[in-house]
Amino acid sequence: MDLKDIMKQAGDMKEKLEEFNKNLADIRVEASSGIDMVSVTMDGNGMIVKISLSDVLLKEDKAVQESLIQAALNDATKKVKEKVAEKQKSLIGLPSMMDFPFK
Repeated sequence: MDLKDIMKQAGDMKEKLEEFNKNLADIRVEASSGIDMVSVTMDGNGMIVKISLSDVLLKEDKAVQESLIQAALNDATKKVKEKVAEKQKSLIGLPSMMDFPFK
C-alpha cells in the first residue's frame, strides 16, 4: 500500500463520516416512563423532538413528575447512544464511540 492508496482511503473515510453525521438527525428513538405517563422522542444528535405528558402525570406532585421525566430522558439518551453505535458500525465500519474510554 503506497501513500496514494492511504490518501484515497482517508478521503473515502471522510466522505463516510460526513454522510453519517448528516444522517444523525434522521435517527429517532422513543422512550417512556411511568406506564407511558411521560413519552420522549429524541433524534440521533440527542436533541429532544417531542415530549408528551399524560393528564394523570400532571395531577401528581412535582417530585414524581421530575422523576418520571428524568427516567424517560435517560432512557431515550441510552437508546440514542445504542442506535448511533449500531448505525456507526454498519454504515462506516468504525468501532463505536462507546467503545472508547471517554464519553
